Amino acid sequence: MLAVASLPTLGAGDAALSPEVVGLGKVLQSGAGSGLLTSAGVATRVAEATGGTVGQLAKSEGYKVTVMEGKQAIVARIKASGDIRVTIADKGGLTASGEISSDKALTHFADLSSDQITALVNRARQLVQSMRH
Repeated sequence: MLAVASLPTLGAGDAALSPEVVGLGKVLQSGAGSGLLTSAGVATRVAEATGGTVGQLAKSEGYKVTVMEGKQAIVARIKASGDIRVTIADKGGLTASGEISSDKALTHFADLSSDQITALVNRARQLVQSMRH
């Protein structure tokens, strides 16, 4: 069995690793970079897919994506903890089936993919459009 002490570490003094590899390792360790597993990365992908804007959450760690449908705001809150909620301003949150509800047990999710969040935002857009007609 390989001992942990014998594994190479990522440091500037490690001659066996190129500076590029050391830099990449430090970025990955910090949670930055591609953002694949960060709330910022998920929020960015959702914003790109929906035409929304990304901002930091005011009261907790994470990000929100705001999408305007006419004058109505749709907000996807993506917390660093993995908790997610998609809401239509002054109406309520969306359930997994895309219905509006004020029941937190039905509108708060954990660890949805950016595609799943995008689908909920798009469903919220449909609901807002149907409310206008």
